[in-house]
Amino acid sequence: MKVKLNDILEGMELKTEQTNPFLNLETGGVVFVSRDTLLIAEVQEDYDHLPGWQQDEVK
Repeated sequence: MKVKLNDILEGMELKTEQTNPFLNLETGGVVFVSRDTLLIAEVQEDYDHLPGWQQDEVK
């Protein structure tokens, strides 16, 4: 898989206190995941009550 270094660098520059960039190993793209979503995933909390977009992040 080819990954554009510029995309990775841009993702790192766009990191905020509320979001973290990750490299999607399937697509080679950079995705941003909120800290709240990471906490939910780490504690394996039930996420059926979350909006659809956030459920996709947790998965």
